[in-house]
Amino acid sequence: LDGKVGKQGRIFGKTKYKNKDIYNKPICKLIEEFLISSHTLYVLDLFCGYGSYLNSISKQFNSQCIGIDIDEFSTWKEYSSDNVCFFQKDVFDVINNVKCVKPFDIIITTNTLRSLDKGELEKHNYVFRDLSGVNVVKDCVDFSPFLEWCNINSKYLITRGGEDGQLKGFEKVSREGSINLFKSV
Repeated sequence: LDGKVGKQGRIFGKTKYKNKDIYNKPICKLIEEFLISSHTLYVLDLFCGYGSYLNSISKQFNSQCIGIDIDEFSTWKEYSSDNVCFFQKDVFDVINNVKCVKPFDIIITTNTLRSLDKGELEKHNYVFRDLSGVNVVKDCVDFSPFLEWCNINSKYLITRGGEDGQLKGFEKVSREGSINLFKSV
């Protein structure tokens, strides 16, 4: 995120949840209600995990989707197509090297920003590698640089958790269950 935090370690690790598709419908419903347009939607899912959100979006909308995660998942082969691709990369290495203005219509980051929720911060410590590669534990993560990058590089942000419309640089548009849709301002 910045020089103090260094490169990303496993914030949440691979999901232990069996029902990885539970949020597909709310995400697609928000896109349909607020973002559907005649042009191709360009979607980036950071920390994409299994890639099921992108798979659902690509089936329902005219879209080009990219998923990035530090781990590779077996479902990527099944979900990959002409309009869905996945990259096993450190997300922070990627965002540090992308310097465009609004190349994406939507950035999805459902498993990252929920750590901004006070309850989640109280329950977990987050492990990061500092610049020398040594693991360090942080009680709180400053997501400001990450959110600033998302604001510069997307029109909309889809998150999961209790952000309550308080993301700097974004205005809350709607919520479907625990899925939030924000517009870059």
